[in-house]
Amino acid sequence: MKIAITADLHLKQQDTTPDRYNALSDIIKKLATQNINNLIIAGDLFDKESQNYSDFEKFCSSQQINSKNINFYIIPGNHDFSISQNYFTLENIQIITNPIIINFGENNKSISFLFIPYKTSKSIGEILSEQGDKLKNFKDNFLIIGHGDYITGLRNPNTYEPGIYMPLTRKDLDFYNPLKVFLGHIHKKAKLGKVYYPGSPCGLDINETGKRSFLIFDTDSLEVEEQTIETDYIYINESLIVIPALNEEEYIKEKIAQIIKKYEISDKDISKVKIRLQVKGYTLDKSNLLKVIKENIFKMGLKFYNDEQPDLTDVFILNDPDRISIAKKVKEEIEKLQLDNENQLDNEYFSKDKILEKALKLIFC
Repeated sequence: MKIAITADLHLKQQDTTPDRYNALSDIIKKLATQNINNLIIAGDLFDKESQNYSDFEKFCSSQQINSKNINFYIIPGNHDFSISQNYFTLENIQIITNPIIINFGENNKSISFLFIPYKTSKSIGEILSEQGDKLKNFKDNFLIIGHGDYITGLRNPNTYEPGIYMPLTRKDLDFYNPLKVFLGHIHKKAKLGKVYYPGSPCGLDINETGKRSFLIFDTDSLEVEEQTIETDYIYINESLIVIPALNEEEYIKEKIAQIIKKYEISDKDISKVKIRLQVKGYTLDKSNLLKVIKENIFKMGLKFYNDEQPDLTDVFILNDPDRISIAKKVKEEIEKLQLDNENQLDNEYFSKDKILEKALKLIFC
C-alpha cells in the first residue's frame, strides 16, 4: 500500500489563496492516477487567520478532482492547533487531535503510524515517552507523523516562522527507533537521516523557492518517493555576483541561465517563475548593468516578484584594470573548486558565489 504525505498548506479562503488549493488539487489528481486513497497532512493545513473551514470541506467532496475518494488524515500544527473533528461532516476527513496509532497496509506487511498532533509546550519526545508502553508492542515497526523541529544542526530552519516548536531530538530517535519520521513545520523539503520534511506544497512567499513536492511512502518496500507538484508559481530568490567585464551582457546571460538550470526550470515552467534578484559586486556602469539584467530576465520569459527591480544596493563602481584582472583570475580559480554540499540543508553557505563575494571584498576594499 502507498500513503501520500504533505504538510504546511496554510489554507485560507479559497478565493484568497487559490494557488494553495490548486497545489492540493494537483496532489489529489496525481494520487487518483496511482490508485492511492490515503493522504496524511502533517499539520498547518490551515493558516492562523482561517476560521471558516467550509471551503476545504467542499474541496474534499469535489467530484471534479476525485477528492471524495481520498481519506484525509490531518493532525493539527502550531497554526491550526484548535481544529477539531466537529468542524467537519464528511467521513473522509479525520482530524487527529490526540496521539493515536493507525495501521496501514495488508496482513503481515501492515505498518503502524503513530500520529502526534501539535501540543503547545510539549516535545515529541515527551509524547513518545507517554506512549512508551504501546510502542513496545511494535518492535521498531512503526513510523511517526508529527509537526515540529528536528533539532540536529539546522541553521535557520523555518524562515516563515523562527523559533523552536515541539522538538524531536536524535536521542529520541535512537531510543525509540522508528522506521521513519515525517514532520511538518519546516517549509523547505529535507531528508535528515530517517527524518523527512515534505515541505510546503505551494510556496507561501518569495523565500520558499523552487519546485514543490510531496512524498509517497510504500508500506511494502518501506521506500519514500518524492513527486513534483504543478504549482501556479515557482519562486526564485537569488544573489548574483558581478565583476567588471568586457562583455557584461554575455556574463549576465550566462549567470541567469545557470540560475534556471539550478532550479531545473523547464521551458513549460518558465512563465510560472517569479524572481527576486540581489546583485553584488563591482561594475564600470551601474545603470547599464541594471538595463542588461532586466533585458535578459525578460528575454528568458521570467517575471520579477511583485514587479520588483533587481536590488543593486551592493554593487559599486570600479575602474581599476589591475584589480579587475586579479578578480577575473580569482574567479577562474574558484570555478575550478570541487565543493562537497552533500546533506547540507542550506547549500548556499558553501557556494562558489559566497566564496567569490568574500574574495572580491578582499581585492577591492
